[in-house]
Amino acid sequence: MLSDPKVAGLVGLIGLVLAFIGVVIAFLSWRGDERERAAKTTPPTASAPATASAPATASASATVSTPTAAEGTTAAAWRTATSIPKPAANPGTTAAHDLSYRLDASSHGAGTVKVTTAATGRPESGETYWFMVEVNWGDGNTDYYPRRRLDDQAETFDVSIPTDARTDVVRTGRVYALDEEQSADAEVRLARQNSTTNEDDFFAEPTGRIVSNGERLPF
Repeated sequence: MLSDPKVAGLVGLIGLVLAFIGVVIAFLSWRGDERERAAKTTPPTASAPATASAPATASASATVSTPTAAEGTTAAAWRTATSIPKPAANPGTTAAHDLSYRLDASSHGAGTVKVTTAATGRPESGETYWFMVEVNWGDGNTDYYPRRRLDDQAETFDVSIPTDARTDVVRTGRVYALDEEQSADAEVRLARQNSTTNEDDFFAEPTGRIVSNGERLPF
């Protein structure tokens, strides 16, 4: 049977395989022995000394946290807001405002009324202030008589009407602020009231701007 060439070749191949396996096993065994000998001959490595840990309180105080972007923005806004200087209060200073008047009137004999003015504020540049008597004739027509130029101080003065003047009409006292041209015209009309003719001595329409209450004059 061994004389058969095919059988003989198969047996030879098997022998080669077994021989190769034996070589591999022998090599692996040798490598294992080498590693064991190397481990035995290598001196042990000295371990590093233990590092003493810092106290918990020290590490906590040494830790610095990095603020987030939102925290940084908030802190910057707070610093900006608190760094704005506040204006110093000055209770002795009041804001300037237009001059205005409060009028009161009382009877002071036949044909005469006593008028009291109380002024508040400051006069405007280029304006003058006139006390006028508004005469409502009861037919839809009202005349405006300039009677006295005022300043920004409290005053008391008498206002009279002629003895032959009608007393059944409504007369109201009021203060008007006039510009320079209107004030000059009021001076002319006031002067005409003291003349014998009394012509064109009033304004036919309201002139200037009202700066007081209207006070009924009890003639």
